[in-house]
Amino acid sequence: MTNIPAIDHAAQQAHEWVHELRQILKVPSERSAYAALRAVLHQLRDRMPASEVGDLGAQLPTLIRGIYFEGWNPLAGPQSIHHGREFVDDLTGKLHGHEEIHAESAIRAVFFLLSEHISKGEIDDVIATLPDEIKAFWPKSRAA
Repeated sequence: MTNIPAIDHAAQQAHEWVHELRQILKVPSERSAYAALRAVLHQLRDRMPASEVGDLGAQLPTLIRGIYFEGWNPLAGPQSIHHGREFVDDLTGKLHGHEEIHAESAIRAVFFLLSEHISKGEIDDVIATLPDEIKAFWPKSRAA
């Protein structure tokens, strides 16, 4: 601990998210859960308009927000993707070295985690920016 409450709180929140994701995914380590979280957040971020990227980022815990924005180039614009299979295949590449993580399971788990912690209105806005085949990965209560 740092004796700086804001930093300690941010670290605790990030740990809680990673721990929760590890339980959902049933992966062997928090390192695996972190890899899944980071990869899916980047995959999602890179396919949304910049304004929506910012809106979602504003609701993420501080350290998770840093992971989410890491390496982002807002001038590049959203990457075009029309099929769920492309989304899964691209994620599989980002998970290189983590064969214990099934890409489609990671997508569903991170989307579930986001649905549990982010406001319904914001999740609805995120989902609205995605093609139908990617919307299908969200929990049914949110993707409808």
